[in-house]
Amino acid sequence: MTVNAFIPGPEVASWNSNPEYVSYPPIFICLNTPFEMDHSAVDADGDQLVYSFCNPLLTNVTGNYINPPGAPPYPEMPFYPEYSATYPIASSPAFNVNPVTGLMTGTPNLMGQFVVGVCVEEYRNGVLISSSNRDFQFNVTICEPNLAQSIPVPADNCAGTVVTFSNVSENAISYHWDFGIESIDTDTSNIENPSYTFPVAGVYDVSLIVNPGLDCADTAVVQVNTFEAPDVDILVADYLCLDNTDHYTFQVVGDFPDDSEINWSFDSGTDPLSANAFTVFQVAMNESLAEYNVNLLVEANGCPTNVSTIINNPPDPIAIIDPQESFCDGLTYTFSESSLNTTSLLWEFDDPFFDDQSTLPNPTYTFSNEGSYLISLMASAPNTCTDTAFMNFEIFGGLEAFFDPPEPQCLEGNSYDFEAEGNASTSAVFSWEFPSAVNTTSSNIPNPQNIQYDASGWHDVVLTVQQNGCIVSYTDSLLIFRISKTNFKLTQQ
Repeated sequence: MTVNAFIPGPEVASWNSNPEYVSYPPIFICLNTPFEMDHSAVDADGDQLVYSFCNPLLTNVTGNYINPPGAPPYPEMPFYPEYSATYPIASSPAFNVNPVTGLMTGTPNLMGQFVVGVCVEEYRNGVLISSSNRDFQFNVTICEPNLAQSIPVPADNCAGTVVTFSNVSENAISYHWDFGIESIDTDTSNIENPSYTFPVAGVYDVSLIVNPGLDCADTAVVQVNTFEAPDVDILVADYLCLDNTDHYTFQVVGDFPDDSEINWSFDSGTDPLSANAFTVFQVAMNESLAEYNVNLLVEANGCPTNVSTIINNPPDPIAIIDPQESFCDGLTYTFSESSLNTTSLLWEFDDPFFDDQSTLPNPTYTFSNEGSYLISLMASAPNTCTDTAFMNFEIFGGLEAFFDPPEPQCLEGNSYDFEAEGNASTSAVFSWEFPSAVNTTSSNIPNPQNIQYDASGWHDVVLTVQQNGCIVSYTDSLLIFRISKTNFKLTQQ
């Protein structure tokens, strides 16, 4: 047998372990008999393994005893014309290796010696990081298949540890049993269907060799449990809230035979009231109870074990969004809540194409635009039904109001026009104040005109705008020149 492995450089994988094969190939296989072999490997790093036939490799060192082997690369072994790396052995159906499981199957139909190569490629995150090649020889011979089939697991019992074994092997003429007591060598039998009294309760690897000593011998191993009583517990495997009702999934965990009898019982008003599966999915609890009682009976070979557990039924969360109180903060708003019975919160601000979520109790969020937003708040707590509240919030941009002071005029015949500027809409309420004007001291239209003054100097003007409950004011001044009299005298010389 030849094994070749490619080790990647650190630029591909900074660390790596080579896959380890779980079994060795047999030396002999039977002619015209379906063959099956587990050629899988185990990778300690959890990388993906892919199996395929590949060309066996030859040595590049002369001589019969090769130590040490030569350095790569190694030449590929040539095949006869009727064979290839993917058809290395005469067979029908042809030999095949499952790329996922590594299971090799096929039926040889010609006696002889054949060399088979199997490659295992190792992928990490979809990238090939290494490969290994294992070559071995199959010797196809005429033989009667001896099938040491899986030994039926004997029924264990609690009162004693006497176990009777049933042998279902085929084409066998002799047997050898070993009952797995490591400290002695007398725990054997050569009869077809033996009985054995185990010394103490425990777990034993019982093996059966069919036709021991012959070329086509076969071996089966079964694990026998002898114990006093099941050692079990209740696992709360999952919780779901369906239709505002608590649903639990329960599972039996511990040390117990697969054929144990399982009996669950639950409180009155629970659906279902009882069950007998190892895992009971989505049991609808009685919401009116403050506590849920779960009882489990596991019986194996007449040995019962009773366990129970109590699950508290906490009050469900209530999501409460505090109403909007401010409309004058522009696009940025700080939310608050008064939720009950909650341990975690999730806000969603209804702002498309933005990261519009928060888990804070009082988040501050800046919206992308003005508008009406449907705000949601989901309140949750372990093993409870979540609650979601919704509330519309009106978000307005910051209100702005100002005006450009008119150019200075002379006192005589002065008349000033004003125009409100900013981002107020036509539905806003405008209020102008002209404290020192003579013809009017106030106006409620956006653009008042013909405001007159009877005194020169600086005069204050105040603009106030109200919209959506927000108020903003702006003050500026205008200048009036007093009348200047010009006089001169002409003197003749």
